[in-house]
Amino acid sequence: MVPAGRNLCGTVLDARTGRRYEGATVRLQREGGEPAFRSSDDDGDFEFDLGDEARWPAGKYTLTAFHPASRLGETSKEVVLETGKEPAFQKIEMVPDQERSDLAGWIFLTVLLGLLAFVGIQYFTLHKSYPSRTLPLDESVVALVSLAQTQAQTVTLGAQSPVSATVAAADTVFTTLREKPEQTLISPEKGQMIAGLFAEARAAIAAADRPALQTVLKGLYQGLQQPPIYFWQTDPWRLLEILLWAFAATLIRLIINTGAYLYQRDFHWRAIPSRVALLATAPVIAVLIAFVLSLVSISITLSDVTLKLDMDTVTISIVVAALIGLAPWEAWRFLRKLADVFFGKLAELIPGKEAGAPPPSGPAPKAEPGEPKEPEPTPETPREAPSPGPAPEPPQPRSAPRRRGPSEDLSLQDSDRV
Repeated sequence: MVPAGRNLCGTVLDARTGRRYEGATVRLQREGGEPAFRSSDDDGDFEFDLGDEARWPAGKYTLTAFHPASRLGETSKEVVLETGKEPAFQKIEMVPDQERSDLAGWIFLTVLLGLLAFVGIQYFTLHKSYPSRTLPLDESVVALVSLAQTQAQTVTLGAQSPVSATVAAADTVFTTLREKPEQTLISPEKGQMIAGLFAEARAAIAAADRPALQTVLKGLYQGLQQPPIYFWQTDPWRLLEILLWAFAATLIRLIINTGAYLYQRDFHWRAIPSRVALLATAPVIAVLIAFVLSLVSISITLSDVTLKLDMDTVTISIVVAALIGLAPWEAWRFLRKLADVFFGKLAELIPGKEAGAPPPSGPAPKAEPGEPKEPEPTPETPREAPSPGPAPEPPQPRSAPRRRGPSEDLSLQDSDRV
């Protein structure tokens, strides 16, 4: 009879440092039998109740421990159970995964947080030193309208008056702006409204209606004032705006992911180069995509509402840049598909030899200098068959691949994690 109190006890610990593994899964199984599982406690200890002789007969068993901190994932050892004897205390020593490092993760997280703070400080400093301004042609129209307001208070009104010439000059410059929308920040709807005000100003001058002219010029001045916007709107500053926002969004993505891996105690220090490469390339991809999208306008229909998005607008470009920084792989696929379409269309424009087409007529192409010319066979001098070469050597038996030791396992399990 096996004593009812017979238990198999043991501990799971680090083979190098002796640190005990909490939460390790321990499995006890006989060949062909049903396994039993236990979890190690805070001290790394576990215990199996083997009092049932029918369930745990004498024989050889395999004791296996699993823990994510182990590079090999699991460690097994053989245990012999004997009838009427208490099993020996078992120590399961696991080899730690040297690619996982909480210290490296915390250092990397600290660097990312410091880099995000540095980028934010530099961003606000640059905007303070180089604030966003309206385009020069917009300012010239505003200056002409302001001059017309001053003249309308004193000069005599009429077709030949100075205020008439000033309003005509402002209208001419503004008409030029409307013909070149890339040189102005005024929307088409607002442009129609301002053009109507210029027509009213000319009519008030012709009628010598000073109060009406002053009211119209005041409306023109207010209509030409651009709403204050913090972001840079003109190139190359707009591209720098996109680059900084994409860089900050990529930093935020890496900070969130690094924090999650540290929480799971699953940070791989060998994946740091791939994260740095992502941080360097994602902003550049964002600038490229923003430049491509600035050439088009997108219409989005939601139910009965149609939204027209001008991708050249700086605010929309910033949103796109932030999304690219948070989801860089989707942006990379977009660029690859765009390149495939471009080069596919380019290949269609290049004439090539079609399948089944007759060979081109004319003299055969000349041999390159130094290239031996093979004589053509004739009925009198048939082409000689090639002489058989030496017999091939019999294939050598393959040697069995050498199994790597634990220190030679260079698999990077976290290389694709970002």
